[in-house]
Amino acid sequence: MSPQRHTILGLFFLAAIGVLGYYTLFRADFNPFQEKHKITVYFEDAGGLREGDAILVAGMRWGKVEGLRYDAREERGERRIQADLVLTQKVTLYQNHAITIEDASILGGKVLRIEPGNPSQGLQPAGDLYGTVPPNPINAVGKMVEENREPLRNTLQDLSSLMAEARSGKGVLGALFSDETLRTDLTQAVSSVRGAFERFDAIATDIRDGNGTVSRLIKEDGVYNQLSTLGTNLDAFVTDARAVLDDVRAGKGTVGALLYDEATAERVRTTLDDISAVTSRLRLGEGTIGRLLTDPTVADNLKSLSVALTEGNGTIRRLIFEGDLYDSAQSAMTDLAKFAKDLSEGNGTIAKLIHSSDIYDQLQRALATVTGTLEEAREAAPISAFLSLGFQGF
Repeated sequence: MSPQRHTILGLFFLAAIGVLGYYTLFRADFNPFQEKHKITVYFEDAGGLREGDAILVAGMRWGKVEGLRYDAREERGERRIQADLVLTQKVTLYQNHAITIEDASILGGKVLRIEPGNPSQGLQPAGDLYGTVPPNPINAVGKMVEENREPLRNTLQDLSSLMAEARSGKGVLGALFSDETLRTDLTQAVSSVRGAFERFDAIATDIRDGNGTVSRLIKEDGVYNQLSTLGTNLDAFVTDARAVLDDVRAGKGTVGALLYDEATAERVRTTLDDISAVTSRLRLGEGTIGRLLTDPTVADNLKSLSVALTEGNGTIRRLIFEGDLYDSAQSAMTDLAKFAKDLSEGNGTIAKLIHSSDIYDQLQRALATVTGTLEEAREAAPISAFLSLGFQGF
């Protein structure tokens, strides 16, 4: 092989190595056989994005930024920056998708992140795509400090004054630094709080170990069963109450009739009106009860009667206050009860007259005999008179 050909072959080899190195170092995503998908996204601000920056779809490297263009004549601010994107695969965007320019790392650099969205929201309608640039945290803090420079200055001055007063022993904070008594009280308070927490810890330990009523409430099934039974009873009570309310709404029962039956309600209203009328008459002193309530004469008469009963000598007072008359009445009642018992059992003459038919028959025959005798005497009276006159003539 001639030296000229060696030279040409060497130059060709160097050119091939150079092209390979370029695409290896600067065009790592270069693949001549891979399908390309281009989309355009509009931004209000590029946020430091450059051509060649990576595109991440759901966190995966999915292409690069092919070009950026600034249009100063665009009236709509969100369309000032046009970013042409080249994707290695087609991406499906949904209505809640998000396209943002973010920091690639804390060391710098930018990436364009595409979050496709939720398929349940439906596909993104055809049209232009718009992205956003989240605020840089450092820039946001700087802007906030710039906007609140004066309040921050005043706050720092107040803090400086507060620390100066504390060092001089003024205020509560200064007293904590300089007053030994206050510091001792605070230490004791902290100790008391620590002791309280220790007691709480002891109580919790007792509960875990099964000691005490609270532990039994937590660990024993009996209390749980009682509470469960109580809950069941409450459910039954609520069910019964609901049934009662349903019956009331349906107009059943006394309460339902009072609430929903117009006739019953009218009778109740009439009764209440009558009661109101009666109470009105009582207040006016009409009738016997009204006079008892309102007439002082009746009250005086009742008072006089009670005085006579308590201080007089009448029969009623003796019946109430004296035991002898009560004993006599009690004895008489006893005798009367015995007499009634004898009558019912057939003892004595009167009982036999009431219960025995023989005595009744004898009385009836005796009455018949007496009646016959009286009749004979009446018939014989004229003859006797005539004979007595005749004998008197002689």
